[in-house]
Amino acid sequence: MRKILILILLFNLSLGFAQEGHLSLKHFSVPLARQDYLFNDMAIDKQGRLLLAYRRGLLQFDGRSWEEISISSSPLRFLSIGSDLFLLTKRGISIVNQDKNLQNTVEPLYNNDQSITGSDLVKYHNMFYYLAGSKIISLFPSSFKTDTVFESNRGFNDIFTYQDKLYAFEGNYLLEFYHGSWVDLNFYAPKNTDFVFSCQTDAYVFFAYDNGDFFAFDGEDYSVFSEELNEYLKENYPVSGKILGNKIVIATLNGGAVIVDIESKKIINTIQYFNGLPSDEVNALTMDKFNGIWLAHPSGVSRASLDIPIKEFHHYPGLKGIPESVLHHNDTLFVGTNEGLFYLAIITDYESFQKVMKERVRIEVTEKEEETNDDRSLLNEIFSSDSNKDGEENFIKEELDRYKKIYRSEGIRFRKLRNKLAEKEEQLRDSLSQINNPKDESSTIQKKIGSSKQYRYKTVTRLVDVSRLKSFKYEYIPIKSVKRKVTDLIETPQGIIAITTSGVFKINDTTSVKLSDYRFIEKAYYDVDHHTLWLGGDFGLYSLDLESEDDQVKSRFPEPIFDIAIHNNKMALAGENKIFLFNLTNEKLSDLTSYTINNDFSDRMMVYFENENLKILKLDGLYQLDPKTNQIIKEKSYKGNLKYFLKDSRHGIWLTNQKGQWNVQNAKVSPADLQWMKILSYIKYIHHSDSSIYFIANNRVVELQAGKKELNKTPLSFISAVYRQDNKLSDLKNLELHYDNNSLRVSVSTIDYLFQDGVSYQYYLKGLMDDWSPWSKGGEIGFPYLPTGEYVLQIKSKSGFSDDISSIDFSFEVLPPYWRTWWFYSLEIAFFSTLILISLRMNRSSKNTYLTNTITFLTLILILEFIATILENNLEGYVDDSPVYTFMINVALALAITPLGKAMNKLLVIMNTQKIKLITHEMRSKQLEKKKDEQNKN
Repeated sequence: MRKILILILLFNLSLGFAQEGHLSLKHFSVPLARQDYLFNDMAIDKQGRLLLAYRRGLLQFDGRSWEEISISSSPLRFLSIGSDLFLLTKRGISIVNQDKNLQNTVEPLYNNDQSITGSDLVKYHNMFYYLAGSKIISLFPSSFKTDTVFESNRGFNDIFTYQDKLYAFEGNYLLEFYHGSWVDLNFYAPKNTDFVFSCQTDAYVFFAYDNGDFFAFDGEDYSVFSEELNEYLKENYPVSGKILGNKIVIATLNGGAVIVDIESKKIINTIQYFNGLPSDEVNALTMDKFNGIWLAHPSGVSRASLDIPIKEFHHYPGLKGIPESVLHHNDTLFVGTNEGLFYLAIITDYESFQKVMKERVRIEVTEKEEETNDDRSLLNEIFSSDSNKDGEENFIKEELDRYKKIYRSEGIRFRKLRNKLAEKEEQLRDSLSQINNPKDESSTIQKKIGSSKQYRYKTVTRLVDVSRLKSFKYEYIPIKSVKRKVTDLIETPQGIIAITTSGVFKINDTTSVKLSDYRFIEKAYYDVDHHTLWLGGDFGLYSLDLESEDDQVKSRFPEPIFDIAIHNNKMALAGENKIFLFNLTNEKLSDLTSYTINNDFSDRMMVYFENENLKILKLDGLYQLDPKTNQIIKEKSYKGNLKYFLKDSRHGIWLTNQKGQWNVQNAKVSPADLQWMKILSYIKYIHHSDSSIYFIANNRVVELQAGKKELNKTPLSFISAVYRQDNKLSDLKNLELHYDNNSLRVSVSTIDYLFQDGVSYQYYLKGLMDDWSPWSKGGEIGFPYLPTGEYVLQIKSKSGFSDDISSIDFSFEVLPPYWRTWWFYSLEIAFFSTLILISLRMNRSSKNTYLTNTITFLTLILILEFIATILENNLEGYVDDSPVYTFMINVALALAITPLGKAMNKLLVIMNTQKIKLITHEMRSKQLEKKKDEQNKN
């Protein structure tokens, strides 16, 4: 009896507490050739952009676009010291700065010898200490010139600061820098292994070695930090690590990334191939300002979000098929797929679980050897789990452990060690294959193998390390009798009702009973008051009493039914272009009323009750039954068309409009939950439990922890680049564009890695536009042609999460051509003034009438053309661009020539008359004076 109770307890534990999901991952491809997918390190710049160092260059990523940053040497490692970001390169030390346009530039500070490569840099008491090769070089901070070079016979492996002290490892001996010399502290690192990386908090400095040892140093003690972590790293080869709050994140070559809680020293999560990472080989990692972990791997880069209330449940092992429905019942998660029904249970025996989780790998075999095995023997080898296979796997594992020690003693480390072990594993498996499949003609085959040059790959299996599997706390177990597509899961007091394409099943614990053979059920509805299950579809409406011993399904209504709603003994049904309303008493339908709906596009309609009012959903809006007129009318309070709507497992109504904004009817959901839903694309199924909301979205099983905090960090927007034609401009301050090369393109960046596609932009160009542009998702603003003038480009941005708007102003000027500049106008005025003066003088002299008339006429023509040019330039932008206006201006000026000529002649006559009068007056005056003089003489 005691054994039975223990088994029952273990069974209940295996069913319950299935609440922990995996981190939400997002993947990004890198625009590089495949041979350059060798990433050395990553960092986040001051604007929040990702910097990715690969063997031949440096890339910058803002969530939307990648950009190359100029660099003169292969980047190796980023180091954040104070507020500065340093970059160790193959050539030496560089610093990453941002110019006034917020663009990253890499400036060299120190060049080392070609024979050595730097691996670390720390700052201690206003001096920099550079670990290059096996030497430590102290550098002046202002000039980065060498002060002292510390050398060692054993070689320096690491250098770090801790509690205002400078330390280094010389071989496996820990030293402290004291008054200009290194003092041995009698602390010893592991022997026969290589140091990989270190990271630190205020309380600890952590050290990782290539054999998997992970030590912690607190100033007094140097010891293994966590046996559980060491077990994981021993099999998976650590390569880099960072501190994230109270956690350590470590990248490995074989096991993805592992996250460790510093206080408990326990592994709290892993990010690996089995839970969504495209590759188990992680080369570099970093953390951004939004608590996101970035991982670089041979398939690109991925980001895991730590601070969002969204977890994924589809990566747990055992789940087969595409998820269709989900239900959280009695602390157990049930997931229906197109291949059956599964529940999530705690893993209690990892050794047995290891046999199920055989990892599929590829080994190279010859073409002739492949011919000796038929397809059935190959399949038997892939899926075999007998004792002979287990013995072979154990033998291979023991041999690989033995060769690992041999290779380490020979000095083989890191990637080279992993490749050597993979090669040895292939050889072992080939040998076992020959032993298990002896052939009489084997000697002949072996002779042919040596000369064959054609190869291909076949798939075999190997056991996954238990250390990696222990990060999985749960696995999916199938409900064996349910093997078809599960479209809906309904929670009832009698158990779970599973609606499948092969019938209706009732699930109690892990056993199932088939209730009906009806297939292709459009809608199932459980009436709590009457304990009745209603089934609707093309076949009509049927009912099943779940508490009655009579398990017969009864026909209730013959019309096709696609949705059901029940409230206070009233039943509403949505059919094909019709709504049916019944009174429901003791499972009997009476007082039928039907309403015809204009539904030209055959959209599926949905019905529900809000208080006592019947509501109908169509894609063109929300309708309701008007009790006064007994007619269905469109509800005016909900404006605009609907983009999508669906019912959750508790009959709550979820609506989204054309702008992607969610609204909920008949359910209590916080604004924060609706905000987080914007991350999920194409939600197919919703289960709203008391503390969480489960979604089937884009073939993923996702949990949203209800009532969690909103995203209160407003994404930062800034101008990332400005292009003239296709040339990027380096100086944006006091930007001046030439009149014949003024095509402008402005690129805007917004650091929002969660919902980058939800960022919208709006702009307004003062001096050219009359109003703001519509909101757009595009991050580029282009102007193919700009008239001359001074402009201010105002840009607004908002995230898809909130309505918070940030603004940017960008000023520039389009220079006019020389003939529209003030100095050219001044020259023209001076020139025409001179012509007028010459014309006036010549007309007054009357020496050459033909020449005088020609110059006068030419002066008039030039002045009129000058006026026409000024009018055309100043009317540009105010009138339509049409030759009619130019023609009209020229006609008007041509008609003005004759009046202007007459006016000028009249003016000349007047001027000449005045001059003649003046001359006559002067002559008369002279004559009078002459007469007076003569009279005086006489």
